[in-house]
Amino acid sequence: MNSSRGSEMLKGFKELYSRDQLLTMTGILHVLVFFCMVSLIFMDSRLLLGINIWIKPMKFALSIAVYTLTLAVIMKYVRNRAIQKIVSYITSIGFILEMIIIIFQAAQGKKSHFNFDTPLDITIFSIMGVIIGIVTIALIILFIHLVRNKIDLPHHYALALKSGLFISIVGALIGGYMSSHSKHTVNGDDGGPGLFVLNWSTLVGDWRVAHFFGLHALQCIPLLTFILTNKLHNEKSKTRVTWAISILYASFVLFTFIEAAYGKPLIKT
Repeated sequence: MNSSRGSEMLKGFKELYSRDQLLTMTGILHVLVFFCMVSLIFMDSRLLLGINIWIKPMKFALSIAVYTLTLAVIMKYVRNRAIQKIVSYITSIGFILEMIIIIFQAAQGKKSHFNFDTPLDITIFSIMGVIIGIVTIALIILFIHLVRNKIDLPHHYALALKSGLFISIVGALIGGYMSSHSKHTVNGDDGGPGLFVLNWSTLVGDWRVAHFFGLHALQCIPLLTFILTNKLHNEKSKTRVTWAISILYASFVLFTFIEAAYGKPLIKT
């Protein structure tokens, strides 16, 4: 059984690698970083804003790993080689730089985001903003390309992919909106009581909720589409279900954004 699972994993890795080598290796790198951060949590007890300093790098490493490996899957459907390279290189280099900065600041016991304590901290945060802005532009380029060209997938899967990409772009823009306010909470200061590991505020509004669910629409909508349409046989029915999933998911992201804007937490304790 273990040998079979190992063989399947190796086969999956080879498939991803054949679709986009750079994105695949970036994803695997961040999986390794994730486990390193988990180890550091047990070795270093320093706190920042009430939580272990390595929790944030851990979360970012996992999120980046999922994001880049998902893009590697999508690259099979990108017909333009130049666009594939642009998206792959910008995304990979951008996230590696972002991760280095987050780890660098965490090692010093400092915030990486919304840190205006020193000129260096301000410069670092500004650089991160530029990096993520460029990565978001690359995602928009990918979205436009896939909308303008036929995707070699059943219609409902193609729809799930496009809607997931669109909402992910919205999620990235929410991150920019947070940056414009220099904080992620509303009606309170960053830090304080929050949900386990995620640390979303349980006292006041927190835009990170909408940011998170928006960004990961790229994984959630296709996955939900697969689960909920798997037993259906009519393509029109599958497409209707996919539209319903996309609209409901987008509505949930909008709801969490508005709730945060009014200073209300997703879950109050």
